[in-house]
Amino acid sequence: MVWLVVPNLEELRQQLNEHFPNRDKTSDGSIGDTSHAARASSHNPDKTGNPEYRDGDAKDEVRARDFDADLRDPAGVTAERVVQHLVEWARAGKLPHVRYIIFNKRIWSRSDWFKTHAYTGSNPHDKHFHVNSDFTSAADEARNVNWGLDVLVTPPTNTPAPTPIPSEAGYLKEGSIGTDVRRLQSFLRNTFPAYRHTVPFMQSKMLEIDGVFGGQTKAWVKEFQRRTSLTQDGVVGPETLTKLRGYGYKY
Repeated sequence: MVWLVVPNLEELRQQLNEHFPNRDKTSDGSIGDTSHAARASSHNPDKTGNPEYRDGDAKDEVRARDFDADLRDPAGVTAERVVQHLVEWARAGKLPHVRYIIFNKRIWSRSDWFKTHAYTGSNPHDKHFHVNSDFTSAADEARNVNWGLDVLVTPPTNTPAPTPIPSEAGYLKEGSIGTDVRRLQSFLRNTFPAYRHTVPFMQSKMLEIDGVFGGQTKAWVKEFQRRTSLTQDGVVGPETLTKLRGYGYKY
């Protein structure tokens, strides 16, 4: 019997190859090695191997794939950034076919809505990240899955000096109003929808687009700054504006 990798993970591999054509594939893998074969693992085919889950159909399915952590991206996109993107999308319900993700001594699992936990397995998964498909028929058959890698927009290597926000508005901060604020709110809401789960007082509500830079907008800006290692002052100043543009912000 010929084993196969479930389609959604094959599509993730294809999309990673498209977005990161120079990536190292040394640590890529699907079928388990000898150590995997000796224990229950999603790297083992579910008919001829020792899988975590065995279903009733005739397909010999593998429900896990490893991807090398070295993306070799000229603009500096890292495996950490890809993994955090996948975790955010999974938390937001956009990747219902993902069961768990492992990378660099951490694991995120659907069983507790992808909270971060230490991973204590013998392999720290620091050379690759592991994505496990869920144990459902829907996940096994999922096709045409958009893994959302387009949001990992890479800034050009020679980024021109940013055009400043019109001088009459200044850099955006709490109290600012108008079209520039509305554009910022729309960008944050549409590009980082998962922030609604981590900004404390949002209670999973989306950022309001009202053109008024109030407490909600400041909190979303601070969350962006936290995740991109900027000073968390809630002000869209020169550094924050440049970083936003690296993610596709046009203003």
